[in-house]
Amino acid sequence: MGGKTLAPGVYSFTSSAQLTGRLVLDGGGKGGKGVWIFQIASTLTTATNSSVVMSKGGRAGNVFWQVGSAATLGTGTAFMGNILAYSSITMNTAANLSGRALARDAVTMDSNNIQAPPEK
Repeated sequence: MGGKTLAPGVYSFTSSAQLTGRLVLDGGGKGGKGVWIFQIASTLTTATNSSVVMSKGGRAGNVFWQVGSAATLGTGTAFMGNILAYSSITMNTAANLSGRALARDAVTMDSNNIQAPPEK
């Protein structure tokens, strides 16, 4: 997904999804009303120092990552959105999240920051 700019919408992956580099979520100036839903059948993995960034009025609170098994945020990743993982979420060293990390079994952290996204 790295190197792409995505408008609000639903994005489905029939197996795993990887992020290498920067993913831009473009709100299109719609006053923060755009919603992104990523449905990932298996795993979500980000490479070291990857990032998800918001532009043109997009809000991290309107981004949902539905993960069929486990999510792993690589070292130094700057991630946006609400991760809902069936089994687990692992945040490697210095991976930071603007959003929420919700998993059925475990959320494992190592020197991370999680900030709830602003409501407005």
